Amino acid sequence: MTDRKPRPPRLDAALLIASVGFSIFPVPVGTKQSHKSALYSGGINWGATRDPAQITKDFYQWPDANIGTPTGNGLLIIDCDTKAGHPDLIVDGIAGLAALEGKYGLLPPTRMSISPTGSIHYWFKSPYGVAIKKSQSIIAPGVDVLGEGTIVILPPSIGPTTKGGNVFGKYRWGNKLEIINAPNWLIDLCKEQESEHVARVAAEDMEINVDRVIAALDAASNNDVGEYKWYQLISSAWRSSGGAPEVLAAFQRWSKKSKKHDASRNEDRWKAFFKKPPTDIGVGTLYQHANETAPGWREAYEQA
Repeated sequence: MTDRKPRPPRLDAALLIASVGFSIFPVPVGTKQSHKSALYSGGINWGATRDPAQITKDFYQWPDANIGTPTGNGLLIIDCDTKAGHPDLIVDGIAGLAALEGKYGLLPPTRMSISPTGSIHYWFKSPYGVAIKKSQSIIAPGVDVLGEGTIVILPPSIGPTTKGGNVFGKYRWGNKLEIINAPNWLIDLCKEQESEHVARVAAEDMEINVDRVIAALDAASNNDVGEYKWYQLISSAWRSSGGAPEVLAAFQRWSKKSKKHDASRNEDRWKAFFKKPPTDIGVGTLYQHANETAPGWREAYEQA
């Protein structure tokens, strides 16, 4: 029956990627989610699979889907945002990575991909049994670590569409090199920075200042942040205040700065945290975002 329908445009690429060992799932264009849930897929996160028959079925069910794969479990990606693709970016991921390389040594040549916004992904193998968690601008400004618990979109997926329906670019491979082992210094740095980040979050959470949290939200920009960043920031805002209503109001004001603003969704997530509070994100995540998008906000608050 499927052979009577037009062949999904990214099915062949999905099958090829799966054939070299990646678990694949279909992704709605413009998101970093999955069309499939763990419940739908027998408990498998995002419904990821390497089974060509299941992949074929999935992409015929969602023919316009992008291609996603989970990171972690041996796959580590270093994501560098570039000013060329992010005109409002305060920090430069390429400069951040260059500073790391100047201190620790050059990254060895490995597979690279480029997102529609110009972010550069460096693909590495990581040791099995060593859990590298996801992080944003922790190892260096503008340099994100895609580790356990997150996903990456693979070429030839497409970016979101504009209101006029024009495609906002494509994901593409930067080269065709083999994915090699991450250098030891990078693994050690990710683990070290993660430990320091956890300690910093714990320290910051001991001295909560609701007025400062509100000042950070009011100062920070919101350039249509993605799903992951939104979740981080609302988690940080909730945990930093124990769900105080005045902080929710400030988060709603911050959210209104984006065309993605959804007041009901923000409120639903806020209420859900009372039943299951976030435990791994502290107020430092919010402060860091404010530092990156509104330098000098803290000084202005202290002087007010």
